[in-house]
Amino acid sequence: MPARRLRHFLLIFDHKRDRLRDPPLQFDDPTEAVEAYAQAERTYDQDDAVEVVLIGSDSIATVQRTHANYFADRAFERWVTSVSSSTGADAPTPALQ
Repeated sequence: MPARRLRHFLLIFDHKRDRLRDPPLQFDDPTEAVEAYAQAERTYDQDDAVEVVLIGSDSIATVQRTHANYFADRAFERWVTSVSSSTGADAPTPALQ
């Protein structure tokens, strides 16, 4: 089986909106990936709600499996938290994050 080529994926996640700000960017050149990461870090340096992540992987499908929290619909989690807050109950901890 041939070895899979390592690609780099830049994710910019907005915690206020619970979603990616833009579709992930893919880089085949690691130098370009690191430069884009550094630029994104400078762009969002003052915004504590934004997380910039650079991930090396064979495919975006693998990234979606291994870093599902960046791609998941967080609406259910927000609903559980709001219900728990309104009833005073402890919110359950998600099994996978």
